[in-house]
Amino acid sequence: MIGEAIAERLRKSSIDYPMPENPLFSEFPKIIKELENANKNNEELKAQNIVLQEKVEKLQNKPKDKIIEFISELVLVIIGFLLGHFVK
Repeated sequence: MIGEAIAERLRKSSIDYPMPENPLFSEFPKIIKELENANKNNEELKAQNIVLQEKVEKLQNKPKDKIIEFISELVLVIIGFLLGHFVK
């Protein structure tokens, strides 16, 4: 956002005030493009970060799911054993 604001400000100032012939001023369009590209890259990295955070949350929840699955299977085995023992 800051890069975007700076790029917009530079773009407006170059339109409002024509730049004298100076080698430094000729670099402004290049700098503006670099700022815009950096902003795009920043947005892409934010999106990737969100995806990675979701994956980490899923991985952190998996051990809980495994424990619940194990306990439910254990309960079923115990119920099966008790039913088998008392049905005889």
